[in-house]
Amino acid sequence: MQLLLLFTYRTFNFRFNKINPARTASILLPVISFLISIQEIYPNPLDLSFEVGRNSGKYIEETGQKTANNLNGFSGGSRITYPRNFTYFGIGINWYLRKFELISKFRAVEGMKNTGTGRDEDFYLDQFSTAKGAKIAIHEGKFYDSAHTFTGTRNFADAKGTMSLKEYSVQPAVRYYFKSDPHLNGGFFLQAGYNYTFSFYRMDDIVQYLEPPIDQEKSIYYIPGKVLTLSVNSHEYLLGAGYRLQRKLWSLEFSFIPLLSYSESRDRHVLRFINFFIQTEGSGFLLSTKFSLYASDSLFFGIEYLSHRNYQYGTINSRGGVTPEDIISNFLGPGKIYMNLKEASVNLSVTKRFFQTSVKEN
Repeated sequence: MQLLLLFTYRTFNFRFNKINPARTASILLPVISFLISIQEIYPNPLDLSFEVGRNSGKYIEETGQKTANNLNGFSGGSRITYPRNFTYFGIGINWYLRKFELISKFRAVEGMKNTGTGRDEDFYLDQFSTAKGAKIAIHEGKFYDSAHTFTGTRNFADAKGTMSLKEYSVQPAVRYYFKSDPHLNGGFFLQAGYNYTFSFYRMDDIVQYLEPPIDQEKSIYYIPGKVLTLSVNSHEYLLGAGYRLQRKLWSLEFSFIPLLSYSESRDRHVLRFINFFIQTEGSGFLLSTKFSLYASDSLFFGIEYLSHRNYQYGTINSRGGVTPEDIISNFLGPGKIYMNLKEASVNLSVTKRFFQTSVKEN
């Protein structure tokens, strides 16, 4: 499985500064034109959708262990919380072909949007601290639905600042229905897909608390400007099932799609002149409920609730730095890291259907 994930990453390895809406649109528009032209030969229903949504959640990066480790040099760890509260826009194409539905979506958070207050913590771990690294432990029959890994910690450094984000996502998928003409009949379906997401986070203007040695007073500092950034290339492989209840004037759809994932990230700490290179893999799921209302045979309005989990772990390597501790960490090998995503979103959509046949009365 790891070889498959690595192969796909190398095949779809977009450069951070090459992804933008104009470039993506230049790819999508010929695809849309091609699908519409194909309809002249194979006139199957084709849906063109535009959506706007609101996302809420967090992405947490954590590293640490109870014995002195390579990156910190003490029994403890660090945690960076990236809030994911933003509005996004998207475009989608759905093409129905007998028992199949071909789906392609593009979503974007353009520019650097304020997503909330980011937090950078350094903490001690002791005998009372706990770590839940495996969020989905199938062999134990347990599921820990939390983006946090370490609990029972005590901070000796704590910084809060303004977090900004830009993000682009491409989401192709295919569904197989057990009934013909799913746009008319609905029913149970199987779904397979692949999601690629590029995210760029930036933390600015922090207020930092430091716990000094016992004989000194506590210190609070204000640091203006850019403090840290995180770039993430995420790949998700999805396989699941769902059901669509189809009626003449409305439809209701449920789906549960488990996923496997692989990511490569770069965490840059500006003031320390150090970069952390991260490779992680893991699992999660997408849980969706969607209601659509039909204004006519070819115009629909929809509202969808989507719950998303992606819990990963892997390795982190440091490069650069100016302090002796940071420089030494370059030669001590990789450390262990957890990258956990927990979020939910609600989106509104309007859909225009081409080459429509009337919805059957069920």
